[in-house]
Amino acid sequence: MECLQKAKLIGLRKNKVKKRILVTGSEGYIGQHLVEHLLKKDFEVIGCDLCWYDEAFVCKRETGYKLLNIDFDHLTQEDLSGVDSVCHLAAISNDPMGDLDPSITLDINEEKTISFAEKCSSWGVGQFIFSSSCSVYGEAVEDIVNENSALNPVSLYAETKCSVEKALASLNSDYFSTTSLRNATAYGHSSNLRLDLVINDFVSTAHCTGSIKMLSDGEAHRPLVHCRDIAHAFVSSIEASQEDTHGLIVNVGPLDANLKVVDMAKMVQSEFGNCSLEIGEGAGRDARDYAVDFSLFGKVFPEFKFEYSLESGIQALRKSLDQINFSQSDHSGGRFKRLALLRRALSL
Repeated sequence: MECLQKAKLIGLRKNKVKKRILVTGSEGYIGQHLVEHLLKKDFEVIGCDLCWYDEAFVCKRETGYKLLNIDFDHLTQEDLSGVDSVCHLAAISNDPMGDLDPSITLDINEEKTISFAEKCSSWGVGQFIFSSSCSVYGEAVEDIVNENSALNPVSLYAETKCSVEKALASLNSDYFSTTSLRNATAYGHSSNLRLDLVINDFVSTAHCTGSIKMLSDGEAHRPLVHCRDIAHAFVSSIEASQEDTHGLIVNVGPLDANLKVVDMAKMVQSEFGNCSLEIGEGAGRDARDYAVDFSLFGKVFPEFKFEYSLESGIQALRKSLDQINFSQSDHSGGRFKRLALLRRALSL
């Protein structure tokens, strides 16, 4: 009898249309794109965010959803009542922050995240989608890495992603399904702007100074994906069949995502015409060096279409900077740099 009831419950979950979605980090760089996508799909959306980065908004935030202005670790069973899927984006998403105070990154990105996933499992949430990162490959041990390759993280941020992925794998059951999206390095425009990302830094610097100065030798490989496409990948994970996403760990990025950092700089230089490009004196190698195989993502989500090429993403970001009259003071200040905002929020 117990097996029969279990089978019925599984069947109901497969056929149920997921309508209520909780997004942690909803007010952030990727979170606002995700909220927009979900609302357009007519999902009921609940956001959860401490709003540390409100200063970085350059246009109005999304409306039409409930926002809980609390730490995700403080969400109650009542808050999660009726939630079908959790999209967990909330994190200290900055390598330098991990160096500044490792205990904070470890606490939020690993310990609280694992505890939160365990609560979701116990409180009836059906699906937990985790924003992981291709940074788990770190200093890659293969020319092209895939989901089965050895992980070799070189930062605390990446180490916490590895730990959470492992913990989530142990939580999968007939009643709870986890998916880990290993996103390539994000870039692009957002209503909550962030410029401490490699492409965004190159574009904003070229926009203000007419030059790009690289801090490394540029020979490291890094895959790229537009922040809006990352948000779209979360929606696709919600809409896909559970058989396809149950326990899935998948690299997220277009097939042509892998570039050397110096080639990224040259693409930005080309967009700005007379922009100069300089490799800093004594610039060394970046230990984060990985080229990634994204073919599994295409197999799991065959209908997925990436909205942005790198070229169109650079052009869109440049246009958005023009529209907000982005200035030298914006570039040199801390408004669009997560480390500065985090220091202020945490009084560090």
